[in-house]
Amino acid sequence: VPARIEVTEFFSYACIHCFNFEPFVQAWRQKKARDVDLVLIPATFRPDFAILARGYYASEALGVSAKVHAGVFDALWKHQRTAATVSELADLYASLGIDRGKFIDAAASFGVEAKLKQVDQTMLRYNVGGTPDIIVAGKYRVLLGHLAKSADAFQVVDYLVGLERAERKRAAQMPVKR
Repeated sequence: VPARIEVTEFFSYACIHCFNFEPFVQAWRQKKARDVDLVLIPATFRPDFAILARGYYASEALGVSAKVHAGVFDALWKHQRTAATVSELADLYASLGIDRGKFIDAAASFGVEAKLKQVDQTMLRYNVGGTPDIIVAGKYRVLLGHLAKSADAFQVVDYLVGLERAERKRAAQMPVKR
C-alpha cells in the first residue's frame, strides 16, 4: 500500500469549467495534507484538448509546468489566445517565458508521446467522461456538478482522503495470515 494518497484531477486548458475551478484547486493545493499528492492529468478527448495536453506535458518535461499552469489558462480564457497547432502552442508558452525551441523539442519528444498514450489508458481505466474530474486514491470519484463552482468540492476530497487514510491504517493493523 503506497504511503501517499493521490488526488488526481483530469482537466483541460480548453475547458471553461476547469478554468473556473482552477482557483479552488490552487487554494486546496496550498493547504492539502502532507501525505497527499495532487496529480494533474490533461484530458485528451478532442483534438483541441489533446494539443493542449501535449503542451502541459512539454512544460512538465521542461520542469516549468507549475510556473506556467495558471498563465496558460489565463492566455486562453482571459486573453483569447488560441493554440491549435504545436507552433501556436510554442508561441503561447514563449509568451509565458519558455524558450520556444526547447518547448518544440519537448513537445515532440518520446517522453511526451508516451505520456499522451498513457493519458488515454488512464482516462479509460477511470471512465473519465468530462472535465474537471477528480479521483481520490484511484477509487473514489468526486461528483463535481455544481461543486465545480465552489471550494465545497475539496471538502468532499478531504473527506475521501480521510476515509482512505483510515482504511489504510485499519489494513496495516490487521494480522498477517500465514
